[in-house]
Amino acid sequence: MLAYSSGELINASNFARSLDVSQPTIKKYLEIVEGTFSWRSLSCYNKNTKKRLVKTPRGHLRDIGLINYFLNIGSIDNLKSRPQYGRIWESFIIEEIIKSVSLKHSRVKFYFYRTSNQSEIDLIIETKNSLIPVEIKSGSNTDIRKLQSLTNFISEHKCPFGILINKGEEIFMLSENIIQIPASFI
Repeated sequence: MLAYSSGELINASNFARSLDVSQPTIKKYLEIVEGTFSWRSLSCYNKNTKKRLVKTPRGHLRDIGLINYFLNIGSIDNLKSRPQYGRIWESFIIEEIIKSVSLKHSRVKFYFYRTSNQSEIDLIIETKNSLIPVEIKSGSNTDIRKLQSLTNFISEHKCPFGILINKGEEIFMLSENIIQIPASFI
């Protein structure tokens, strides 16, 4: 399966059947699209864990304008009314973080994280010395109780801190080890 920017999952074999091509052909198509910098595939972070993980890569179109064009979204109001809004926002923020961090640090790796019980972290940044889990929300206020996956990941992997990126207006500590950073600051 492959996740894509509308939040739906694509089963590669079903997708291949519907296009009347083989599953390896679909994978090659995605490799080609990724080579054109239109698609980003993130591997699942699976180091040092005892949990059952979903190891299927997750991907998204990198160009938010292209996504909006394909979905016939012509205004901010139209975008916000769509069920895909949260996933489009997430894709946009992930791309901005990866671009920014990659310009400054060449040896950083990026992942996502999902367990078989659907515990999920949107982006994991792996540096030489640490892991930084990042959760992305499209709202302005985020209840700390909705960040249980982030809290658990920080604890299990002994991360120095985790980051919540949302549409808030100021940087502040949501908890002892989770910092909220407004999207306008990245």
